[in-house]
Amino acid sequence: MSDIKNDSKVKDKKIVLLVVLIAFLVSCASKKDILLLQDIDNIDLKKDGVFNIPKIRNNDLLSITVSSVDKKSAAPFNLPVVATGSQNMVTGSQQLQSYLVDANGNVEFPVLGTVHLSGLSKTDAVDYLKQEISKYVKNPIVNLRITNFKISVLGEVSRPGTFSIQDERITILEALSLAGDMTVYGKRKGVLVIREEEGKKLIISLILQKLHF
Repeated sequence: MSDIKNDSKVKDKKIVLLVVLIAFLVSCASKKDILLLQDIDNIDLKKDGVFNIPKIRNNDLLSITVSSVDKKSAAPFNLPVVATGSQNMVTGSQQLQSYLVDANGNVEFPVLGTVHLSGLSKTDAVDYLKQEISKYVKNPIVNLRITNFKISVLGEVSRPGTFSIQDERITILEALSLAGDMTVYGKRKGVLVIREEEGKKLIISLILQKLHF
């Protein structure tokens, strides 16, 4: 009888040891799969990265303001300010109207008329508008923002969804941060980034465990 009990205890110890060993191996493997930027110590951080410069596209909403030392001469080049809020509200707010880039890539701009902006970067669009407005206003200042800049993060992240971006540029790590980072089940290899350039979809596969994706 004692021999049977001893054998049972030995088997139980073996099972516990096996479970602990498996858990240890899974833990090690998971840590290796989960950690990002594992080669950061081997990278020269002084090197500049290459970033995609977003361009204005059809159906974009643009906020464009024109100013100058002579406020009176710049005023006709700005859309009127509109009030927002309910009619029942005592107080409200005001905001500038946006320009919609139509299907032909054009916007209807005050004084200038039809202006083609689709396909231009923010810098190129500002330079072009400055050149045209300079015919009427001395030393104009043009500010342009893409107000409907959005990204979508899908897959094994904590908060998948679509996010509005204030800046016109965002990194993959910033995008993941907005979505609450990847879960432990998300694969760090083969993360797909899909974006549109010049009317074509560009698909890039990234390995997030390396600094140079």
